[in-house]
Amino acid sequence: VNTAERIEEQTTLTEAALAAGEITMKQADILSRALAKLPEDVTSEQRLMCEKTLLKDAQKLTLKDLRRRAARITETYRKTVDEVDADEDELLRKKEEAARAKTSFSMWDNNDGTVTGRFTLPEAQGAMLKTALDALAAPHQKVGTVNAATGQMDEVGFGQTYPQRLGHAFATLVEHLPADQLPSNGGVSAVVTVNLDLDTLMGGVKAAGLSDGTRISAGEARRLACSAQLVPMVLNGSPLPLDLGSANRYFNRSSRRAMEKRDGGCTTPGCDRDARWTEAHHLNPYAISKTTDIRDGALLCSFHHHRAHEQSWIGRINPDDGHVEWKLPGSETWQRNTRWRP
Repeated sequence: VNTAERIEEQTTLTEAALAAGEITMKQADILSRALAKLPEDVTSEQRLMCEKTLLKDAQKLTLKDLRRRAARITETYRKTVDEVDADEDELLRKKEEAARAKTSFSMWDNNDGTVTGRFTLPEAQGAMLKTALDALAAPHQKVGTVNAATGQMDEVGFGQTYPQRLGHAFATLVEHLPADQLPSNGGVSAVVTVNLDLDTLMGGVKAAGLSDGTRISAGEARRLACSAQLVPMVLNGSPLPLDLGSANRYFNRSSRRAMEKRDGGCTTPGCDRDARWTEAHHLNPYAISKTTDIRDGALLCSFHHHRAHEQSWIGRINPDDGHVEWKLPGSETWQRNTRWRP
């Protein structure tokens, strides 16, 4: 109804073109919105010129391109490009102000181990988020382990459907947020604290807890402790910390760069996820080795990092050429990712 009223109020030829089937309802909506946003000094003749031009362009442009064209439609009657640029800038400025007013975020606990949310973002930030998630989901990339008999990937990895892949990609993006660059909340920095028993850190199965009371498995706590910006607070059967560690136990920027050069990406055999979206994993648990050294580290994508902790993968640095090798579950042979390295 709103679209119909806008078409009647703002256009002259569009209603007839829509009735004749020359344009679609979505195209008519774009045209009517564009004409409604014309500068106040536009004359009826200029308005008609703009409408005729958009009707003609609608025959060959996609909806996305038609919207972009509509933002500069004043070029049909403006004398200079600078005037058109000013019109477009003013239109975009008002659009961005309206988008900021509509921006919102909400999330709630489903009480089944998941959290559901809803958000509305300005177009620019939405494009940034979509680009990052698409890069992480990497629909064209293989994720899993190659079955020697079939030559196929054994594991689905980030999910079969595109929404599943984006969901897992979003979870990975959250884990990579630079917590040390976020503002403090009531004097407390945005660093997650993991509370776990010493036995859990050493390889036990007792659950751990986050600073907000969220419970996580022992394997997930050890995985996060490998690379996330978190402080492990180890307890010894009492509410007082046995050891309040520092974030220095994770691999620093220099060691990350060295491993990226050496590994080239996820070190799991058959995985082609590149180094940009991998996590640093201690081949020997930090609680045992007490060291954070590239000679005891390996890069794994988020999916395989989960698997390494859940299935207790055995890894090593090959003594001959210095590359990472794995004994995967069910195999007694050392395997490696044979990616090309310049």
